[in-house]
Amino acid sequence: MQNIYLKTPPINPNEDITQFVGRIIAENNKGKSLLPIEDVTDYLIQSEALYEYLPGQYIYLEKSAQVLHGIISMLYNEVAKPLGFKRWIFPRLHRVETAESFGLIEAWPFYLLKVEAYDFSRQVQTIESGYVLDPVQCMGFYQFLKENNEFRKKPLKIFEIGGGFTYRNEDKNKLNGIFKTVEFLRAEILYYDTRENIIKIREEVMNKLLDILTKLNIKWRVVIGMGCYEYPSKEELCKFYEASKVGEIPVLDIEVLVKNKGKEEWIELAGCALEYELKVKRFGIEDGLESGCVGVGLNRFLGAICSYYDINQPEEFPEILKKYMEVEL
Repeated sequence: MQNIYLKTPPINPNEDITQFVGRIIAENNKGKSLLPIEDVTDYLIQSEALYEYLPGQYIYLEKSAQVLHGIISMLYNEVAKPLGFKRWIFPRLHRVETAESFGLIEAWPFYLLKVEAYDFSRQVQTIESGYVLDPVQCMGFYQFLKENNEFRKKPLKIFEIGGGFTYRNEDKNKLNGIFKTVEFLRAEILYYDTRENIIKIREEVMNKLLDILTKLNIKWRVVIGMGCYEYPSKEELCKFYEASKVGEIPVLDIEVLVKNKGKEEWIELAGCALEYELKVKRFGIEDGLESGCVGVGLNRFLGAICSYYDINQPEEFPEILKKYMEVEL
């Protein structure tokens, strides 16, 4: 991807970003044919690999849990570890002030879920009021940098999944099987470095992810994305029309072809972002380093794999996944 240049910037100051979202940058249409199924979520439920617990929430039974553990191990050993990422674990509860610093109160309040203590009858102090569940998985990283001078002066590369589910207050009519849920699993791959290096690191991570998908014989494409939410300020939007080559575009999405609701559909598997100086500045961090992240949807990865391979016949899975499904965590 580093050799692909745009003839004109992807976004001009007076243009609407939405017309550029979805522009295909690279694609691989070679691969295995999709299974002859109507819907991968229904197929997993019928295969006793998945159980719908509540709208937008699932219990991952043995068959699917085995695949998910394999995916996590594969991502760490094939992507994160070779590129020097270290495993951290982030909390999933945050003060409202942290969400406000991140920009969520400004841009995305409807996706937040508030958490309060249930039992007030004992008249003792439990947790504070004013917590929200984490909808993005990296808020704790920026709050940590804000509070720790020694860490924010040096580059960091972090792989995070151990904190568990990420939560979003999704509208019920927008739920989409295991591809759009209220609570979901995601591997967060964070990088904090110079601008030159975060551009390079994102490219390295994306190339390794694309290599995995190719080895899995899953059809993929890379498109211009929009990020988790619409950008709340012109300063953030400017980063789109400042880009002169693909590697500088703030958000690139990796999409995969899956079987969903009776049709073939391209679903975002990974959002690959360059936050540049914008997120660190929101937390008052001005030490010359910038940030970015790649978030890989793990339940979406499960759905992608099981759109091509029969979960009841794991022996037919590609070797790159099988070897990690057999590894004890």
